[in-house]
Amino acid sequence: MVDKVFDTTELDELLEDEEIIAENIRYADFLQAFSGRRTEWLMGYVIELMTNVPKHNIIQYLLTYLFGTFTAYRLPGAMVLPAGISMYVGDDKPAREPDLIILLPQHTSRITESNLEGVGDIVVEIVSKDSQQRDRVKKLREYEAAGIREYWLVDPLISDAKIYVLENGKYVVHPTDDKGRLQSVVLPGFALHPELFWREKSPETLELIQLVQHMLEAGDKA
Repeated sequence: MVDKVFDTTELDELLEDEEIIAENIRYADFLQAFSGRRTEWLMGYVIELMTNVPKHNIIQYLLTYLFGTFTAYRLPGAMVLPAGISMYVGDDKPAREPDLIILLPQHTSRITESNLEGVGDIVVEIVSKDSQQRDRVKKLREYEAAGIREYWLVDPLISDAKIYVLENGKYVVHPTDDKGRLQSVVLPGFALHPELFWREKSPETLELIQLVQHMLEAGDKA
């Protein structure tokens, strides 16, 4: 499932600046006792996450809609999973709950009634005030070690978005295209301009539909 083992001696670093609300909790018990709460399981410790602000939720909705619509046409059978689903990769590793998980059709069997057994093909984290260190350092390292092929890091606080792609076991920032668009490697043809996230007024559904149509048409011509 995972090639690298997360070094548990770094647990203190993982827990630094986190709100610990429970200790000595088995993962199976965590799934039951903390279902529906904004928490994550870190090898027996449970940390609580801050409630999302509206801008965070808007970006999450935009990406959920765009990824979901694109894969529905281009890759039927793929799954787009919202926040609140933990990725279990072993008792000696953190079970993180990304803001968004995209699974290719061949990996949807990893989904259980309560979690994801393994990792997503693409994960998305939207940075909030309390998650700078967690998303940019801790999760970047964990997702790299877990072999997640593509990590989208979207930061509305500084209007910055990057895609990290796994190359030879290490994350590198994937360059934007000649139009300044973020472009997925795992989902060829999926590309969008990050300015979409920073607008004062969010794009309406019709614009999102047209954006996906352009992606699909460009892919057909390629």
